[in-house]
Amino acid sequence: MAIAALYWSYTDWFGYAEPITTGIISSLIGSNFLRIANTQMGIQNIRELIGAVAII
Repeated sequence: MAIAALYWSYTDWFGYAEPITTGIISSLIGSNFLRIANTQMGIQNIRELIGAVAII
């Protein structure tokens, strides 16, 4: 909610900066998705390693 308020107040002050703000927000969201995907992949790799060790 606060982020949305900041976003709207920012675009009110700088109407031209809206695409820049959108780009920043979308890149932040994108990096968060990548981070989550990487951690899930990492966890899966660790589980596979542990599983391989457990099988041996």
